[in-house]
Amino acid sequence: MAEFRRAGALQRLLLRYVFALVTQSSQLSVCHRHHTIEQRCNFLSRTFDQVNGNNAFITHVKIGMLLGVRRESVTEIAVRLQGAGIIKYCRGQIALIDRKSLEARACACGRIIRRAFATVSE
Repeated sequence: MAEFRRAGALQRLLLRYVFALVTQSSQLSVCHRHHTIEQRCNFLSRTFDQVNGNNAFITHVKIGMLLGVRRESVTEIAVRLQGAGIIKYCRGQIALIDRKSLEARACACGRIIRRAFATVSE
C-alpha cells in the first residue's frame, strides 16, 4: 500500500490493470446481452492466443459454461464453424484452421478486451 500511495509506476500499472478488468467485465456483459452465440465465440481466439498455438483442449460443456449456454448450442455452432473450414474439433480438442474467418464472424468485443489488456504492459 505504501508503494501504491507513492503514485509511481506500480500505481499506474495497477490502475491500468483494474481498468482492463472493468472493461472486460462490462464488455462481456454487453456481449452476452446483444450478440449471438456464434458472435460470442470470439473467446476462442483468446484461447488460442493463451495456448500459443492452434490446438486447444476444451469441451463443449466447458465452452457452454463460459458462454452461459447449453452444450447443445455450442455443438451447433461448432458444426457450423467446422463446416465452414474455420475449426476442426474432436472430443475435447479444437484445432484452429482459419483465424481470420473466425475473427470475421466474431463481434468486436474480443478486440476491445484485448486492446484494454494491451495497455497494461505499455
